[in-house]
Amino acid sequence: MADLVEFLTARLDEDEAVARVASRTVSGSWHLERSSVLWWPTTDDDLDEDDGAGGAWPIDPGTAIAPHIARWDPARVLAEVAVKRQFVRLFSDRPTAPPAGDVFQSAIASIVTSTNDWVLRQLVQPYADHPDFDPTWRDAT
Repeated sequence: MADLVEFLTARLDEDEAVARVASRTVSGSWHLERSSVLWWPTTDDDLDEDDGAGGAWPIDPGTAIAPHIARWDPARVLAEVAVKRQFVRLFSDRPTAPPAGDVFQSAIASIVTSTNDWVLRQLVQPYADHPDFDPTWRDAT
């Protein structure tokens, strides 16, 4: 599972980096107003007005894209990355080996390990299209 944890951590690092760049480009929370997703420009003086980084971005009112974009603003992505990192830390811990011959403790350690592996496999599924994704990590449930 070490490879899975490394892979997942690298993908979370990428998600965080992209969200941080986006949050530096546009400030404030993204929300819908009529048929537009509104972004606020940064205070950077070197921001080019023609680069689409500020103001309202008009979207056809009949499309479902605008609600999706507004819902996945950088602040939400960063919050989700933080929570997923906590899960990775929690579920990548392995139980210590029980004393030899302790069948009950061995059974508990096996259940904990299986549960941890299952949770990590669930967290990695959104990245299944990444070229470094190992097919053995696919969800078997």
